Amino acid sequence: VDGSTTVGLLQVLTNLTLQYEGHPDQMEAMQNRLDTAGATHLMITLANSRNPTVAAEAVNFGIALLLGGNQKVQGSLLKIFESSPKSFFVNIVSKMQKASDELKERRRERAFVASNQQLDGSGEINRLLDNKFDLQNISSILRLLQLFCEGHYLPMQNYMRIQGAKAQSYDLVTEVYSFLKEVVSNTMDDYLLKIARQAFVTLTEFCQGPCPLNQTALVKLNIAHEANIVLSSADDEDELSPRSGPGAAISTQRFELFSDVMVTLLSLLEGCNDQYRPRLMTQTLDLDTMFVMLERAWRTVRTKTSTDGLEGNLTSQEKALQELAFNIYIFLYMLMTLSGDEQIQERLGMISGAKYFESMLGVIEIARGDSIERCYFSIPHICFTLTDDAKENLLQDIDRDSPASKVMDFFDKASGLILEMEYRMVVRNKLNQCIPVPREPGKASWPLYTHAAYPFLVWLRKFMFHHMQDGIRFWQDAVLYTAIILNALLLYTHPPHAPSPTDATSPTLLQQTCVTLLGILAFLFTLLLCGAALLVDLPIRLYRIGQSADGSDGDHGDHEIFNSNGNLKRGGRLDLKSVTSHLAMLSQLPMNSQVLYWYYLITVVASYLGLVCSPFFFSLHLLMVVNKSKLLQNVMRSITQNGKTLLLAAILGFIIVYLFAIVAYITFPESFISAEGTKMCHTLWQCLVFSVASGIRSGGGLGDLLTTPAYDEWPQWYWREIYNLCFFVTIVIVWLNILFGIIIDTFAELRDTKQKVEEDTKKRCFICGIEAYTFDRFVEGGFVRHTKGPHNMWMYLYFMHHLKLKDGTEFNGQESYVYQKMVQKDMSFFPLHKSLDLVSCVRGGDGLAEDGDAAPTDLDNAALQMDPPVMVTDHSAQLVQRAVERLGHGIKGDIAEELRAVREQVTSGLRALRGDVQQDLQQQIGAVRAEMLYTLRSV
Repeated sequence: VDGSTTVGLLQVLTNLTLQYEGHPDQMEAMQNRLDTAGATHLMITLANSRNPTVAAEAVNFGIALLLGGNQKVQGSLLKIFESSPKSFFVNIVSKMQKASDELKERRRERAFVASNQQLDGSGEINRLLDNKFDLQNISSILRLLQLFCEGHYLPMQNYMRIQGAKAQSYDLVTEVYSFLKEVVSNTMDDYLLKIARQAFVTLTEFCQGPCPLNQTALVKLNIAHEANIVLSSADDEDELSPRSGPGAAISTQRFELFSDVMVTLLSLLEGCNDQYRPRLMTQTLDLDTMFVMLERAWRTVRTKTSTDGLEGNLTSQEKALQELAFNIYIFLYMLMTLSGDEQIQERLGMISGAKYFESMLGVIEIARGDSIERCYFSIPHICFTLTDDAKENLLQDIDRDSPASKVMDFFDKASGLILEMEYRMVVRNKLNQCIPVPREPGKASWPLYTHAAYPFLVWLRKFMFHHMQDGIRFWQDAVLYTAIILNALLLYTHPPHAPSPTDATSPTLLQQTCVTLLGILAFLFTLLLCGAALLVDLPIRLYRIGQSADGSDGDHGDHEIFNSNGNLKRGGRLDLKSVTSHLAMLSQLPMNSQVLYWYYLITVVASYLGLVCSPFFFSLHLLMVVNKSKLLQNVMRSITQNGKTLLLAAILGFIIVYLFAIVAYITFPESFISAEGTKMCHTLWQCLVFSVASGIRSGGGLGDLLTTPAYDEWPQWYWREIYNLCFFVTIVIVWLNILFGIIIDTFAELRDTKQKVEEDTKKRCFICGIEAYTFDRFVEGGFVRHTKGPHNMWMYLYFMHHLKLKDGTEFNGQESYVYQKMVQKDMSFFPLHKSLDLVSCVRGGDGLAEDGDAAPTDLDNAALQMDPPVMVTDHSAQLVQRAVERLGHGIKGDIAEELRAVREQVTSGLRALRGDVQQDLQQQIGAVRAEMLYTLRSV
């Protein structure tokens, strides 16, 4: 087959694969079919062809075959490489070296042109040089090498560096770096910017996962030098953001190159737990340039970014610049944390956007086998819409039977919190559209509007926007405080009752005005409260009820984070437009939740009646105090939580009283006489009403209210006493105490549950399950710093949402690992019984020493808490073993010392006791002796 036919067939296969681009599942299926048919082996064979056109087209076909990081094809490639000669690698290395030589020649000829040509003709000469040195093929080869390792395929990443000990090995990691070194040494125009970007992206894919050996190799090769060259080219502030107009292509490419460089630098520190790489990079990187770039980027976006985490209306270019700035900050923060450089820490605290970046930085720890890694990410802005009430509800509902069950239940409930945050963002966007924006003052505007009205309207809009999207907490407080002031005013100003209407006094005009204004304010607050409850709170509660119902069968249905294919759902939201339909579904809520919403509606009616009829209706608003205290909420919940049980018990009691009323109506109706002498049992209905209204309230039952026969009337008196005693025992003692017992037991159960949750939260880490005592004893900052730092449970929730929002093709190695575990519902990425804070104690607190050894310390009980043992590097296993050995000797010494101290205390106590006893005996013997002498003398 001639070359043109081969090229045509390769193009057909390439197009056959690329026709499914944008449909990952179909593309993967086609790639697998081609791989099974032998297309992978064909691609490798043709890529070694001496015909450059065929080789180039084979590389393009390989790119299509590996697009998306197909690990089945990658596995086939690895098997082909291991079973066949290394001709492919020889060919790749040859082309890379040839391209490097061409770049050297290009640099020399450009230098010659620059020294011998006028400025006007240099542009044409440069274009001729670009055509002479065509590096497009090498760019495709770099793209193919990137896809060899796409998806953080560790076996292939290591194979790129070394192909085995028996045969000759070709280090493609070093070759790509050497080529990149020549690229950045040339004048960076649009032509070379694209190639440099691809080289950095390829090196990033070699390292992410992480692949520690590739990371260390690149750090030793001093890739920081090439990063310095690229970043130092940002001498113009405008080059820190993409722009349109003349030179826009170069500016965009240069900006994207800055982003790729920062991603590569981040990949070098991914999963790092030692100080070797960070310290070496700190010594070789130009940190001053990074801080300058960070300040410039922040100045561009700071006007549209707030420190409370709520993002403004950023353009796509500004978002890209914000992402670059945050990558720089994360990299500097990782350098500071891993190397312990106090100078970087001081400079990070001095940058203008320090408060914002610190609030948006998320740090968690993930477990991967026996190792622990710190993962850094940018908290999505939407996460700041999560309310404290939602967090508190989750803490109360979590299954706390064991650390593993806590983590699993937390993951199951995370989908509900994520959708809640998304719904609150929908509300936020709707409010942003509904609340009018004040008209900006112009030159012809009145000074009063410019300097007073406009600032007030802007503040009022922000105030309404913030508190409406946050839910009902603020409006509850506003209603309560307004009602307190209004009712206090009524207590002191309302006139007393007069003997006759003519003597009545009316409130003063000032008093009426104050009451009316406060009533109008209370009415507005109750409307806003009811609106926030129905628009924001009610749909979320209905969703939670639906999620709980689905979860009871072990199937969360549409409420899961992932769909049936294992992919994150990116479009699932609660619908704001369907809020009116939720009102009809109010009956689906539990009784305690229904009471709350009905109370909100009653307060609106009471506010209207308070304005129209009487201000005393505003007294109902004082019940809002229940929402201010968890204890009062438990008191109310103790009644409403078992409302059905209480209702059934009340019906049973009513039936029993009805039976007693029938007996009384038939046998002795004449005994039902009120205090005024009126007979109360003419009818059965009268007997029943009297028994219910008076008999239950009486301390001794009906027997204290009925006329009693004389003792001489033996049968009547006997049966009457039996009746009275039965009513007293059955109703007053048994039935009423059953009602009280249900309420008291429910309150005690709620109190015990609350105390259990608080105790578990304060005394044990939610993520790792290690006791607070261990961190307070061995970790600087103690348990509080630990739970607010890398083991902050809410950061894990934010990280899950971060994965949901991020494109899967842009995951780093840690994100891919956690994503796959979440798809499989495997919670092993949570560091149960493990913490890097305690590992630092085992390793002496400062990590590895310069000679590679560590200074282990006694860990006492902390080592026992970490089960299984924590191992971060190969060396840390030896450190843990040493610490445990020293721990055994330390425990023996501590026990012996404590026994000696106890023995000394007991001995000294016995001595003191013996002295006291002897003294008491001597005193008593002396007293007896004196008494006996006195008696003898008397005798």
